[in-house]
Amino acid sequence: MPSTALPRVRPMLAALAALLMVVGLTQPAAAADTTTLSGVVSFGSAGSHPAGVVGRVTADVSLDGWSWNSGAVSTDADANGAYTLAVPTNSWVRLRFGALQTGWQSQYYLDHDMTNLATVIPVGTSAQTGLNQTVPSLGSISGRVYLGSTAQAAASGQVRVSWQVCREDGCISGPPTTTLTDSSGNYSFSSLYNGTYTLTFALVSGSTFQPPTPLSVVVNNAQTVHTGRDVTMAPTSGISGRVYLGSTSTPAGAGVTVFYSSTPTATPLGSTTTDSTGAYAITGLADGYYYLRFDFNGDGYADEWWNDAYGDLLARNVRVTSSTSPTADAVLAPGATLTGHVSDSQGTALVGTSVTVRAYYGWNNGDTYGVSYTATTNSSGDYRLAGLPVGTYSVRFWEPSGQYADRTITVAVPAGGSKTADMQFFRGTTVDGFVTCSGCVDGIPGPRASMSVSLETRASAADPWVSAEGAYGSVRDDGYYYLYGVLPAEYRAVVTYQDGPYYTGRATYALSTTSAPFTVLEGQSRRLDAITVPTSPNQVTALYAYLGGASGALGAPVSAVVSFPDAGGGILQHYENGSIYSSYAGGTHVLWADAFRAAYWAANSIFGAYGWPASNLSCDLAGNCSLTFTKGTISLAPLAVTQAPVISGSAIVGGAVTVSTGTYSPAATSYTYAWFRDGARIAGATSSKYAPVAADAGKPLTAQVTAARPGSDWAATMTSPTAPVGPSAAMQITALYGSTGGPSGPLGAATSAIVNFPDNGGGWLQHYANGSIYSSNNGGTHILYPGPIREVYWGANSVFSSWGWPAGERDCTSGTCTQAFTGGTIAPAPLAVTQAPTITGTPMVGGMLSAAAGAYTPAATSYTFSWLRDGARITGAVAATYIPTSADLGHTLQVEVTAVRSTRVPVTTTSAATAAVGPGAPSLAPNPTIAGSAKVGSPLVASVGTWAGGTTWTYQWLAGGTAVSGAVDPSFTPGPAEFGKPISVRVVGSNPAYASTTRTSGATAAVAAAAFAAVGVPTIDGAPRVGTTLTAMPGTWAPAPAFSYQWYANGVAITTARSSTFTPGGAQLGATITVTVTGTSTGYSTTSRTSAATGVVAAGTYSATPEPSVTGTPAIGSTLAASTAGWDAGTTFAYRWFSDNVPISGATGSTFAPTAAQLGESITVRVTTTTVGYPVVARESSAGTGPVVRGTFATSPTPTIGGPAKKGATLTAAPGTWAPAAVLVYQWYADGSPIPGAESATFVPTAAQVGATITVRVVGTKAGWTSTTRMSAPTVPVAP
Repeated sequence: MPSTALPRVRPMLAALAALLMVVGLTQPAAAADTTTLSGVVSFGSAGSHPAGVVGRVTADVSLDGWSWNSGAVSTDADANGAYTLAVPTNSWVRLRFGALQTGWQSQYYLDHDMTNLATVIPVGTSAQTGLNQTVPSLGSISGRVYLGSTAQAAASGQVRVSWQVCREDGCISGPPTTTLTDSSGNYSFSSLYNGTYTLTFALVSGSTFQPPTPLSVVVNNAQTVHTGRDVTMAPTSGISGRVYLGSTSTPAGAGVTVFYSSTPTATPLGSTTTDSTGAYAITGLADGYYYLRFDFNGDGYADEWWNDAYGDLLARNVRVTSSTSPTADAVLAPGATLTGHVSDSQGTALVGTSVTVRAYYGWNNGDTYGVSYTATTNSSGDYRLAGLPVGTYSVRFWEPSGQYADRTITVAVPAGGSKTADMQFFRGTTVDGFVTCSGCVDGIPGPRASMSVSLETRASAADPWVSAEGAYGSVRDDGYYYLYGVLPAEYRAVVTYQDGPYYTGRATYALSTTSAPFTVLEGQSRRLDAITVPTSPNQVTALYAYLGGASGALGAPVSAVVSFPDAGGGILQHYENGSIYSSYAGGTHVLWADAFRAAYWAANSIFGAYGWPASNLSCDLAGNCSLTFTKGTISLAPLAVTQAPVISGSAIVGGAVTVSTGTYSPAATSYTYAWFRDGARIAGATSSKYAPVAADAGKPLTAQVTAARPGSDWAATMTSPTAPVGPSAAMQITALYGSTGGPSGPLGAATSAIVNFPDNGGGWLQHYANGSIYSSNNGGTHILYPGPIREVYWGANSVFSSWGWPAGERDCTSGTCTQAFTGGTIAPAPLAVTQAPTITGTPMVGGMLSAAAGAYTPAATSYTFSWLRDGARITGAVAATYIPTSADLGHTLQVEVTAVRSTRVPVTTTSAATAAVGPGAPSLAPNPTIAGSAKVGSPLVASVGTWAGGTTWTYQWLAGGTAVSGAVDPSFTPGPAEFGKPISVRVVGSNPAYASTTRTSGATAAVAAAAFAAVGVPTIDGAPRVGTTLTAMPGTWAPAPAFSYQWYANGVAITTARSSTFTPGGAQLGATITVTVTGTSTGYSTTSRTSAATGVVAAGTYSATPEPSVTGTPAIGSTLAASTAGWDAGTTFAYRWFSDNVPISGATGSTFAPTAAQLGESITVRVTTTTVGYPVVARESSAGTGPVVRGTFATSPTPTIGGPAKKGATLTAAPGTWAPAAVLVYQWYADGSPIPGAESATFVPTAAQVGATITVRVVGTKAGWTSTTRMSAPTVPVAP
C-alpha cells in the first residue's frame, strides 16, 4: 500500500480492529506472536557491501496505527547485507536502515529520510521478504569562490559561505551553517544529509564585490558528492557626480547630503556628503537601480530627488552594473519660504498646531501628492517652512486638541521667494442621520458598501455650491451616517453611489441625491434625517447622463435600453466603451469595456452563471480585483508589470517616438496604446508610434500601454515623460542657417533639400555649397564645414557611421581643429614624418625605380607620388614606380610623396636624389616564380621565365631571406629547419651581351607543418584507485615527438596533473580518469589524442593499519604522545584518549597530559583516519600505560627565616618558589619541638622561647602530586 494512502487507512484499520474485538470475532495478538521482515542492506549503490561496514536495521512498531514505539527492535546485517528482523504480528512497522560506522546516512524504507513521511509497512501473520534498501553516504559540497573573474580566487577567510536546507518534509529554520574560504578560495561542507541546500556567499570584510545569486544543490541518493560548485562574485560599482546651486556654473561646495536607496520610499541604504567642489561619490554598490535624494541642509535651496524631482513619485532611478559607474549630477533650485499665523475664531493664537505642506502635481485626478514639509506653530502661533521648491501646495492645518476641524488650503509658492498663508480655526461640530430608500424593500439603500454622504457649501445664495472641506462619511448597513469636524456654514448633504476601484486607474462615476439646504453653527451638532435615495427604471439613462452622455467616458450608445424580465428582471444598454446594467436584485452598475466584461459576456451575460451585476469593482492594494454578481463573483488576477514600457525616438516636432509594450507576468497577448501631451490625451494617437506635431512643442509626452490576456485583468501602465518636445529639425536647421547669413553667408547656397535619416537616433540634414547643417535629437543642431573633419566624417559614412551625429561646433582655438559627435570627437592633426621617402632600384635607363612612401605616425592609409628630374616635376610620372627614359640619362631623380590618413591632415615629403641615371640593363630579365606547396617534405620548383637568348642561370634558394646551404638546384624540398619560414629563389642570369643580372622570386607562404606519419592512441596503465599511480602510455608516433600530458577527472582538467604519471587523490574519488597526450615536433602539426576513460576511481587502501602506541611516562605532569608509526605517509588522524577505557572529555589531540582525575588509571588512545579518499579506520592501543602515578615537584626549596630572633619580634618564613605551585603548610619549632598553634607563615617568639633556637617546617601539597617536606636552618637563640 503506498504510504500516501496511510493517513486515511490507519484510523479505518484501527477502528475495524477494535470493532472485531468487541463482537468477539478476533482476539488481540499476544506479545509473543511475531513474524519476520527480511531483505538486503546495500551501501552507495544496490548490491554494494563495503568491507568493514555493518548495516543496522531498526523498526518502529505500532500496535494500533497511531502510537509508536520508536526503535522497538533492531538487528545487524551480515557481511552480504542480509538481515532478518522479528516484529509483532498484526502491527504497523517503519523500517530505518543505517550503518554502525560513520560516513553513512540513515533512511526509512523506500528512500524516505523523515519519520513523518516514512513508509509504513502493515504486518500480518506472514513473513515478508525483499524489503531491500540502499543507504547513501553522507554528502558533501565543495567549490571555489572567485572575485571578479576566475583569475582571482578569494583569500583565506575573505568570504563566508552559508547553507540552509529544505528536506523532504520542509525547510529547517534557525541560523545557517557557515564556513570560510581557505587560502585558495576553496570552501567545503561535509557530513550532509539528503536535501536541497541553498548556499549564500558574503564578503567578510570590504565591499568591492557583490554576493552572487544563491546556489542550489540537491543532495540525494543519486548524487551525494558535489564538487566544482564554483561561483564568481562580480565587482561592485558606484555612482558619482556633482551638486550645483541654481545652475551648473555654481558648485554647491561641501555639506550637501546625498542619500541613496533601493526605492524612493525605502529606508536609505546609506549617504555621503559633497566635498568643497560639490563632488560626491558612492561606492560599493551591487548591480541594481538606485534613487538619490539631495538634502541642502539649509533654507537657501530646495531638496530634491534625482533627476530634478521634488517628490518620491517623480524620482528617477540610476542603473548601476558591475561594468558601469554612472554619473548623476544635480542642480538644486532656489528654495521658497512659506510663513503664516494660526488662530481660533476669536483671534487667539494656537500654539503647537501642525502645519503640513505637500507639493501637488495634479496626477491621477488630484489624488497623488509629492514631497511633504511639516512645521509646528510657536508660542506666538506663527510657523515657518523654508527650502520649498516652486509649485502649488496643498497646506493642511491640524490642531492636536481635537476641538477644531482640520483645514486645508491651496497656495502657489514662487521660486526663491516667500509666501504668507494665515489660518483661522473654528470649532467643528457633527452632522448625522439616516438615509432611506423610497423604492427598496427594507427602506434601506443598497448596496451600502458603495454609498457615502458628503457636504456642499456656498458663500451666499448667489454663489454656486462647492464641495465642503473634509465633510465626508460612509453609510452603514442600516442607513446611518456620521460626519464630524463640520465648520460653521450653510450646507446641503449629497448622497453618492460610487463605482470604480480606487487603485486600478479606471474611471469612476456616481449617482447622487441632494438634501435641502441647512445651517451649522460653531460648536452645535446637527441631526439630518430623511435623506431619501430614489429608485427608478430610468437609472440607466440617469447614470449615462451623469457620466456625460455621448461625450463622456462611455461614448455613444450602440444599442437601445432593453428589458429582460426573464433573467430575474432588469434593463441594460450598451455603449462604445461599456455597458450599464440595472436590476432590482443587483442595483445599477457600469461594466466597462475591459477584462471583466469580456469574462462576463463569455459566460453568457445575464443569462449565464453570474446573473446581474451586483457591486462595483473591488480591488486590493496588490491589484487583485473582483466583481460581484447576483449569482457569483468574477475575480481576475492582475498582469504583473515586470518591465514598464518606455518611450524611445526623437521627441521633436516632425520626429518619431515609439513606446515599447513592456513585459508582464503572465505574458500579455494584446496591447492598446494612448498618447498624452503634458498629461492630456491626444485624440487619435492610439498606435505604438507617434509623430510629434506643432501642438506638442515645449510639452512632455507620455504613453499609456494597456496589456491584456484572457483570464487576467488588464494592466494599464504610464511611461515616464519625455523631455519637452523640441522644435522640428527643419525649423532648427533653417534658424541656424539664417543666423550665419543665409546664401550670402559662409555656407553659401543650399545644394540639397532638408532630408530625414532615422539612423543613430534619428535626425535631419541639409547640404550647402560650403558645408552642411545636421540636426538630431541626441546631438543638437550644428554646422559641418569642408576640411579634414568633414572628410573623416564622410569617409566613415556620415550619420550611418559610429560617429553618429554632430554634437558640437568646430573648435579651432588650439590651432588644430576638433569637433564633437555623438559617437566621439574627431580631432585631425598633421601626420608626423618618422622616415622620409626613399627610392630603391638602379638609376639606369629602362630600369625600374620604386618609391618607398616613408613612415608616419600614425600610419598613413594612402599615398600620392610625383617624380622629379633635377628638381623639376616629370609630367605624368605619378605612380609609385618609374622607369627612367633616355631623357633622364645623366640626371638625378627624386620622388615627392603626399601621405594621407582619414583622421589626419595630409603631409608632403621629398626623397633624397639618386645618382645620375646610367645606361640600361637587359630588357628581358623577369623575376623567377616558384611552383609547388610550401610544406615540410614537399618539393618546390623554380621557373626563370623568358630571358634574352643565350642566357644561363645559377640558383640559390632562400629561407626567410637567408641562403640555404647547398640549395643551388632548380628544385628544393624544405625540411624541418625551414618550418615557419617563407621560401624564395634567387637566380643570376649571365649573357655575353649584358651585365650579369640577379632576380629574386616572391616569397612563398611560411613553410607549413606536415602531419605526423603515425599518431598513437594513449592508454592508461594502473588501477584507478586513490593513492595508486597511473601511467600514460602515449602509443607509437612517427616521427617520434616530444610529449606533454594533461590528466582529467570526469572531463575536467586537473590543473596540477601534467606529467606522464598521476596519482588520484581524494578529490578524484568516484570520478573517471582520462589523459590527453600532445605530441610536438618542429615542422609537424601539434597533435593531441585522449585516452579512453578508466573505471570509477575507488577509495584508496592502507598498506598497514597498526594499532597506535602511547609514549611517555604515565605520571601527572608528564605528556603522553600517540604514536602512529607504521601507517602510510600522509595519513591524517583524529585522536581520542581514554582513562580505564572511559573517554576523557576534550582529550582529542595527538598528545595528552594526565591530571589528578586520571591518578591510578591506565591511559589508552584511539586513532581514526580522516584522509580524504580513504575509508575510515579506527585503531585503539591495546596496551595501557599502566596506572598514572603521582607527580613530583620539580623544585621544592628549603625555606629560610627572616627577622631578628628576639622576643616580640616577627619572624617570617620564606618558602621559595615551588614548581608546580603548591599549597604550603607551616609549623614552627623551638629547639626542635613544635610550638602549638604556630602554623602560619609568620611567628612572634614569646618568653617561652627565650634562649631556644627557632626552625620552621614547610610541607608542599597538590592534588595528584607527592607531598614534600622541607625544614629551615635554626635561628640563633631567641634573645629576651
